[in-house]
Amino acid sequence: MNKIRIGAIEAVCIICIITLSNILLAGPQIILRSTGSSALLNTFFISLLAFIVFYIIYLLFKNFKNSDILDISSFLAGNWLKVLLGISIILFLLLYASTNYRDMAENLKIIYFQNINITYILLLIIIPVAIVNCFGFNTVIKCNLIILPLILLTILIIFILGMPKFVLQNIFPILGNGIKSTFLTGSQNISVFGGLIYLFLIMPLLKRKDDFKKVSFTSLAVSSIALTLSTACLLFILPVSIITKESIPFYIAIKQISLGNFIERVDILFLFIWLLTIFSNLSILISFILLIFKKITNIEDTKPLILTFCSILLGIALIYKNENQLTLAKVTIYKNIFLILVLGVNISILVLANIKKKIKDKNKTIAEVN
Repeated sequence: MNKIRIGAIEAVCIICIITLSNILLAGPQIILRSTGSSALLNTFFISLLAFIVFYIIYLLFKNFKNSDILDISSFLAGNWLKVLLGISIILFLLLYASTNYRDMAENLKIIYFQNINITYILLLIIIPVAIVNCFGFNTVIKCNLIILPLILLTILIIFILGMPKFVLQNIFPILGNGIKSTFLTGSQNISVFGGLIYLFLIMPLLKRKDDFKKVSFTSLAVSSIALTLSTACLLFILPVSIITKESIPFYIAIKQISLGNFIERVDILFLFIWLLTIFSNLSILISFILLIFKKITNIEDTKPLILTFCSILLGIALIYKNENQLTLAKVTIYKNIFLILVLGVNISILVLANIKKKIKDKNKTIAEVN
């Protein structure tokens, strides 16, 4: 991982891509389903929580400026913890990727390819991902650098075009399903900020380690703005009852937007950008899986493994038999593993490693004095 170097803008794009992918697929819908008309309030709340988490991570990484969470886990407890954590993160990324991957394929099937077997649609998505990764990590990053601004621009355009159709009364009652769902159970919606996982891995890749703070908070700001605009667009255009029942409420909301004779089918443009988002997200996920696997196994060349991990991803995506299983994986399994692994385990390792480092430094100072 240390041979790859990326700039601050590239790092911001990497962290943002998971959140933006969540936004375009199911992020706002999950928030609206759990909080109702208080979705915007919940969005502000989880953005604040994410800011606090980002700041804690930034502070904890201050003593490990050239390390990622795998290096820190090795420092804390040895190689066994590094390998165990690496495998856990790989499995988490595969689980997350499989839900987005299958979700996109299901949506394409519903909208355009009702008579085509889902396997062929999944292959249509995964093959370009494998090809791009064959050209190396830098190529994946450059592609993402082009795609991410398009995604942000699309979200902004959709919000602006949808404003004439906004029903601002949809925000009432302000507390939606209640204080508990908005602030207590609703705090779990922080899992929408999936890019947090990359924050634990990106430090050794940065050209300038001092950019870590700037990268962290810039990516959070971009993700929060995009999430707020998307949630507002859904909340103000569609009734909550429709949003919670439909599998693709964002697409339904966009179909109601047009620019007269100039652009009648905005939804087609959205679907194109949507597909690019999934390609970019999956490509980066596979790249990081390869980097992690290389780090925990010390193998020299990971290119032969691209097809292996893409095939595993395809296999997991095919396991979901219906929409209920996919929803369970997205809403429950992914969210719980995110909270336990990404926030709980990783931050605990950082805290314990900082304590160990302070004790070691203190003992070293005492030894030098003596």
